[in-house]
Amino acid sequence: MPTEDATLPGDSASVVAKTDEEKPDIRWDTLQDRLRLSVVSISSSHCFYFGHACAGSFNATGFVVDAEQGIILSNRHVMGPGPSFHKATFFNNQELFLQPTYYDPIHDFA
Repeated sequence: MPTEDATLPGDSASVVAKTDEEKPDIRWDTLQDRLRLSVVSISSSHCFYFGHACAGSFNATGFVVDAEQGIILSNRHVMGPGPSFHKATFFNNQELFLQPTYYDPIHDFA
């Protein structure tokens, strides 16, 4: 089996595993507890949409890329390239309003 690098969020170094027996013991519940802190639920309301979708209210997900800079990654079709309002809700029910800073013109991320 080829060598794989597996880096988990929050780890300072990667773990190199050469065989199935040498892979790190990652428990699903432990991994879920760590990752759910970075996942957000996004509520979007589009009053007009410049694209193929229609105006309305939508719910989706995103995840924190850089907490210090306040960067959350989601999809372009969620954030929408038109006038819209967005709110992120974290696992602990903390809410904050989002302001799109970038829409990829080709790929579906914002």
